[in-house]
Amino acid sequence: MNRINPDKVTSANYLSSLCERIYTAFFRSEDDKLLKSFEREIWMVGSEVLEVFKKTPRISLSEDLLQEILHIINQKKYGRGRESFVMLLHYFKNKPQVEYCLSALLEEPILYGFAIGELQKLKLFSYLVKVQDILANEKKSWIRQVAKKYIEKATKLP
Repeated sequence: MNRINPDKVTSANYLSSLCERIYTAFFRSEDDKLLKSFEREIWMVGSEVLEVFKKTPRISLSEDLLQEILHIINQKKYGRGRESFVMLLHYFKNKPQVEYCLSALLEEPILYGFAIGELQKLKLFSYLVKVQDILANEKKSWIRQVAKKYIEKATKLP
C-alpha cells in the first residue's frame, strides 16, 4: 500500500501521471511473467483509489476524475493493471461515457469479466446477448460466474 496520496486522488492528472511514472519505471520488454511488474503496481494504485472511495463517501467524484480514470482504462499498454480502475466505474452512476466504456470493454478478454461486473452493479442489462456469447466461449470459472449472475439478473427484469 501507500502508492497514492489519498488527498491528491481528485487532483488533476494525479492518477494518470502516477500510472505513467510507474509504467516507465517498471516496464521491461523482456518481462514474460503472466502479471508484469508494471501491471501489478498500476493495479495496486487503482485498488488504493477504491479504498479511498470506500472510506470517503463524500469524495468529489467529478467529471474530471471520471475522465482521468477512463483515460487510464483506455491505455492498453497498462494491460491487466487497468482491472482495478474498471472496478471504480460503478461509483459514477448515470454517466453515458461509463456505459460506453464498459460496452467497449466487452470486446477485451482481459477486462470483460470486470466490465460485466460493473454493468451489473450499474443495472445496465442491455448487453445480455453479448454476455451470453462471452459465457458460451469463456473457460475461466470466475468470469463464467460473473456472466451467469448478469444473465440471471437481466432475465428476471419485468
